[in-house]
Amino acid sequence: GKLGRKGIDLVQCLVWQQFRHWAAETYRSLEDLIQRFDLKAAPLQLDRFTQVLVGDGWKGGFEPLLFSSLDTKNQGRLTGRSFSWFQVEKFRCRIKEESSQLMDKEEEKRSLDWNVANDSFTQFKQFLLAKYGGLVRAWRCALSPDDSFVLQKHQFFKAVMKLGCQVNVQLLWRALDSDDSGEATLDELAPADAELFAMFRKWIVDTFNSFDDAFLAFDKIRNNLVTQQEFTNALHAHGFPKPTGALPLFHGIDYQGRGQFLREDLFFLEKWRPLPILLAKPNCEAANELRTLLLKRFGSFLKAWRRVMDKDSSNHVSWAEFEHACKRLHFTNDVPGAWRAFDDDLSGSISLHELDPVSNAALISFRRWADKEFGGVRSAFRVFDAEGTKELLMNDFRQCCRIFGFRGHVRTLFRAFDIDGNGCLNLEEVKFLDQWDCSGEDHEEARRCTAHFPEIHTDRLSANDRQSWNHRSETPRTEGNRRSGLATGGSLKE
Repeated sequence: GKLGRKGIDLVQCLVWQQFRHWAAETYRSLEDLIQRFDLKAAPLQLDRFTQVLVGDGWKGGFEPLLFSSLDTKNQGRLTGRSFSWFQVEKFRCRIKEESSQLMDKEEEKRSLDWNVANDSFTQFKQFLLAKYGGLVRAWRCALSPDDSFVLQKHQFFKAVMKLGCQVNVQLLWRALDSDDSGEATLDELAPADAELFAMFRKWIVDTFNSFDDAFLAFDKIRNNLVTQQEFTNALHAHGFPKPTGALPLFHGIDYQGRGQFLREDLFFLEKWRPLPILLAKPNCEAANELRTLLLKRFGSFLKAWRRVMDKDSSNHVSWAEFEHACKRLHFTNDVPGAWRAFDDDLSGSISLHELDPVSNAALISFRRWADKEFGGVRSAFRVFDAEGTKELLMNDFRQCCRIFGFRGHVRTLFRAFDIDGNGCLNLEEVKFLDQWDCSGEDHEEARRCTAHFPEIHTDRLSANDRQSWNHRSETPRTEGNRRSGLATGGSLKE
């Protein structure tokens, strides 16, 4: 069935949705329902309707409201035709159950893969820290002993096997190679350390004529060795901007753990070309200018996100993808600074949350609901498209969301999906959400972002709502208020 009036009261909608679902779950068929209410013997009165409902386990209340809504002709009695919607609801429940069963295993595997990948990455870094004391030393000793700052996939697999770390190396690589470039870099393994070493490298270039001169400045007694104390004193004497970084810097340079480093131990930095984002400072002005440009060009952040940034629909955009998007947009105002304003936690990637937390929260909320109810977004679309038209208009989408119990902000969600702006959704426009990695999304943050939306956010009606609607349902129905009531032939028409 479909809701017929655009302005239908949300409380009535919730009651109707609960009743439909309960009836489809309780009665095996329309014949079973007719038999329970004994509709073949005589028309059904309110007292008998209420008695049977309560006897069969209905605990939602509002029996007078439901009765008057089913009594579309206002005759004070119900017949078999009053329940013509039941077969449609039963069909929807069956399709929903079948779709959920088909998608459950796929969703379980998808969620498990992301969670295992992230957990494996965390465990692997803990393993390296325990074994080497630092991630830069681990990189130089175990992962890239030739001091390359780029690691190919086969090299990484070989290094992990040699280390004897018991992890799923495929999923570990998936988490490490966050931009899906086929290569891993130091900044993907240890972004904070990479930032510190990039700062140190720039300081050497700016302060000394060469890396040779820098080593001579560190080696005060000219014995071709630099101890930790000598290194710390030299950083302080020459004004290194982050003196607290002396220990991790020394630890990474002295990768063999001798307590001192040689001239050649320092030169691995000379051939490194760190990403510009490691040296950039967050530039909120540039980030806001980019936001303004995206809104002007595309009308919404999500449309811009899907069309020029997140081309693989992963909800993760790497620096390379971000830089490429800015080039397409002809945006040149401190691109690295804009990136750092978005990626304030130096995670190495940004999600829609950093650009548009409201739309991100709406999509995450719908994705989690669809996963729970149908096994995925594609499966939910199949259920919503019961007539097989392969498209959903705004009213159809909103009605289905309400009928099946989605409590988010449907209008915001529809606009988020409808990037073409044609007022119609097809499967291609929504299925991308099944690919999103939601493992790191904060459910409470999503709830807070959508808490102000004017939708129902609870499955329970308040006592005031119940009292109000019981009073309304007892009021004699005129033609006007009957049209605004919950009725299968008026406001709720099958």
